[in-house]
Amino acid sequence: MNFFRYPTTWVFVGDETTCFDSLRKIIPPEQIVLFFTDPSEAEREVRLRWQSAMANSGSDGFEIDSLFRLMKTSSRFNQVSVVAADLGKRGRAAIELFERLSDCGVQRILLGEVSDEELAVREFNRGKIDRFVRRTETGACEKLLVFSRELENDWFSARGQMLDIDPETISHLSSISFGLYFTKLIDRFEIVEHYYGVSPRGVLCIDALGDHKFVVLASKGTLDDCLSSLENLQCPPDLLRDVKRREAITLLFDRVEGVGVNYDWLYNTVRIEELIPDRLWVGLHSEPPIDIDYDPKVHAFRANWSGE
Repeated sequence: MNFFRYPTTWVFVGDETTCFDSLRKIIPPEQIVLFFTDPSEAEREVRLRWQSAMANSGSDGFEIDSLFRLMKTSSRFNQVSVVAADLGKRGRAAIELFERLSDCGVQRILLGEVSDEELAVREFNRGKIDRFVRRTETGACEKLLVFSRELENDWFSARGQMLDIDPETISHLSSISFGLYFTKLIDRFEIVEHYYGVSPRGVLCIDALGDHKFVVLASKGTLDDCLSSLENLQCPPDLLRDVKRREAITLLFDRVEGVGVNYDWLYNTVRIEELIPDRLWVGLHSEPPIDIDYDPKVHAFRANWSGE
């Protein structure tokens, strides 16, 4: 999975006679898509959005500790991850558009005819396009959607590689077991964005309305450290037993300032299950804390995109 992800904007450029008219009918309502018939207008919009994203992210935009700040940046949804352009009657206009956008980090899909395949292969080998779709082939619009989703995923994957994340975590989150677990969770709670964090270690998940969950990630070492920290604390006996059995993890969000304080053990505890034998345990917190400045009416996806 990607270490962070949120809805982005796709830009499609082509003549009115292309499959884009049909595409409008099958685009999911939660996907932001901008259509242009003029490559110059498309370039201007993509560049403006890219410049805005750069200005908002700052120099530490891909540091682990700063990822959660993205949640309060409503402009994140305006970022363009994929540009699809149709050769149409414009000759090399689509290729030239991709070349002009080479510094904006977008993924590129070229649409054309069967006769354009040689050109597409050449441009792919030059690294100027990422996918090619034959406009007249059966299921061209559906293929364009599939490619756009794949390339948006690649867009986040490339940015995730900029993060300094330990190899063990990368291995855990890349495993088939966690992938299946996380996919089910996304479907169950209709999650549209998520962010990896290290304190505590886990993934903050947010739906379109701003409701959030937290997936706790625990290794054997993490659980051993948790148990060791409980030795001098007045931990409830049942909870101590469950931690020893690796059925729960505690001390997640709030610090215990001293022995005997009125600590909220229930809120800071999550039931866990072993996902990768002796390597990874996961659990779900249904009401985790979130940045005090986060306002769902302002920052959530639904507040920024109606789907109309």
